[in-house]
Amino acid sequence: MSAAPPYPPVAELVPHDAPIILVDELLEWSPTQARVRARVRRGGPFVSEGRLPATILLEYMAQAIAVADGMAGHIDGRRDIGLLLGARELVLEVDAVEVGDELDLLVEQRFCDGRTASYACEARRGEQLLASATVNVMIAAPDQLTGVTGPRPK
Repeated sequence: MSAAPPYPPVAELVPHDAPIILVDELLEWSPTQARVRARVRRGGPFVSEGRLPATILLEYMAQAIAVADGMAGHIDGRRDIGLLLGARELVLEVDAVEVGDELDLLVEQRFCDGRTASYACEARRGEQLLASATVNVMIAAPDQLTGVTGPRPK
């Protein structure tokens, strides 16, 4: 992956507002790969009794894809939005992660035809693999989506 940090803040790259932004920082980026950092925060959505169910790691991986695509859009002026269609081969190696855990999210685009894309994704805590999946997204311009309000952050 090419390194051109510092990258823009995540809030400028994803079409979400706080508190639903779960990822914290783009660490590495290329047109087909990205590495994103996230810390499981107390009081965050989906956290209960200091734990985050491992199933929610799918949303963390999807947001890492959004960050990667947002960075591409930042470079070339696109303002597309990716919508999670689903996941294949979702493998959860743990039941939950803990508040304070730092997650390393790796995404690699395997297919993109301009309307849909597929990514190989991993969520890790240090060297430990927590979850992996093939994540599929639909790509659309904001004006193609009904019910979506507000502009995508710049």
